[in-house]
Amino acid sequence: MAADHYAQAQRFINSARSSHIDDGALVDAQLAQAAATLALVDTLRAAGEKGTRAAGEPTPGDLTVYRAEHESIVMGHYRTRAEARAHCEDLVRREVGDSVFLGWVSDESGDDVPEELCTGYEIHCTGYVVTPLTVAAEYDRQADE
Repeated sequence: MAADHYAQAQRFINSARSSHIDDGALVDAQLAQAAATLALVDTLRAAGEKGTRAAGEPTPGDLTVYRAEHESIVMGHYRTRAEARAHCEDLVRREVGDSVFLGWVSDESGDDVPEELCTGYEIHCTGYVVTPLTVAAEYDRQADE
């Protein structure tokens, strides 16, 4: 179902050039960028529809939400890491005030690992954690294998 966005962009570019637009180079670049973006979306959509992803890999329709918690008590789920962090930081600020340094620490590197909020330059961990959770768009039969 992927459309030929590159051919459509080329038609727009040719039309812009024939119109003698002064900023033709800018138009060319913008159209090429739009075409590449649309082609990437089509490629990702097609890969998700064909099931060409590896078992357990997120599909383009999957969603990541962020759980804010304190010592295993869930405080809320958020669409962005920043909002989940803000919830935790506000609660800690009530306890320690505005003058204390706050920082997020994770045991591993990567975007999909939990982080714990720590205070002070000597790193005192607070028990407030933000955990990314992937919500699958569809059931994957091979994910358990």
